[in-house]
Parts: sequence; C-alpha cells; structure tokens
Amino acid sequence: MTETNERANAILDLLEKDLKISAKKHQAEAEATVAFERQSNESGRLIVNKQVQVHMNPEIAMATDPATGEVTKEYTQLLIERVLGDDPDYTAAVEAHQESRQALENAKREVVQITEQIGVHKSMANLLAALLRYESADAS
Repeated sequence: MTETNERANAILDLLEKDLKISAKKHQAEAEATVAFERQSNESGRLIVNKQVQVHMNPEIAMATDPATGEVTKEYTQLLIERVLGDDPDYTAAVEAHQESRQALENAKREVVQITEQIGVHKSMANLLAALLRYESADAS
C-alpha cells in the first residue's frame, strides 16, 4: 500500500505543478490577446490607410497594362501590390501584425497542451484513488 501512496503523492505533485503552470500559461495567453488586439488596432489603421491611399491614386487606378494597352483589374492589382510591398511602413505593420497573431496562436496552443496534460494527470489520480479505495476495502 505504501507504493500506491507514493504514486498517489507523485501524481498529486504533478497536478499541483500542472495547475501552477496552467495559471502562468493562461496569464500569458491573456497578455498575448491584449497585445494582439492593441497591435491589430495600431497596425490595422496604418494598413487600411495605406491601402486606401494606393487604391485612390489615379496614376495606379488608370494605369494601362503594357501587354494589352488597356486598364485591367489584374494589372492595377499588380501595381498596388508592388507599391505596398515597397512601402517600409506598410510591410513593417503587416509583419508586426503577423508576429503578434503567431504569438497569440502559440500562447493558445500552450494552454491547450497544459489543459490536456492536466486531464491526463487527473485521470491518473482518479485511477489511483479508485485503487486506494479498493485496497482499503480489501484490507478491512
């Protein structure tokens, strides 16, 4: 029975550690969410403003495709992508937004992982508790 008690204590220790880690992971996820929302607002405005500026530029909107000699949607889109791609503020905002989104996804993934780990350890604890009840009933 002492071996079973030792296992039970080890699993309880694991659960305690998991819960502490879980609290930290949830805190990190909350902070990542706030940072993502803040960053999205900041970069989102810049991204939209730059896109509107470029779309409203008559030189781009009325540019003729050298291959066809006509104004085409595809050529206009190509020019827009080139202009935005060459704009360091725009590319920095897009990259910052993507990095912030990735950090949030990583934080969420870590929360899911620790939650699954807690579930496994809780199941182990429940099995050991059942075993202890069985052994104590058997001993009496």
